[in-house]
Amino acid sequence: MLFCGASTGALVGLSLAILTRMSNPMYSGWSALLTCFVVPATSALLIRQAARGRLYFTPPTWSLRLVAGLTLAIPVMGPVFGGTDRWHEVPLITLLGIAGGCVWSLPLAGLFFRRQHH
Repeated sequence: MLFCGASTGALVGLSLAILTRMSNPMYSGWSALLTCFVVPATSALLIRQAARGRLYFTPPTWSLRLVAGLTLAIPVMGPVFGGTDRWHEVPLITLLGIAGGCVWSLPLAGLFFRRQHH
């Protein structure tokens, strides 16, 4: 779960950082709202598909969507909006996404581990 959470966070950070550098979808209200829903949902689904059959444990989609949404809200959105819009910030935002994905997936990993052993 930690690996999938970190991968989801990395994809959220990377995709939002690149998307806001290429075009500014956050300028308008509806496109900002759409971006904040589509980026986490797409990241969660892509990581779930990549993990299916390759890892010992494939996390449920709802848990990856939760991790992606929380990662977008706390460690990723601040540097994306408060940054200087330079491309050299993209690796830092991706690392923040990895860290956020690990932190947010820790409680879920404990929950899934506990369920498997009972």
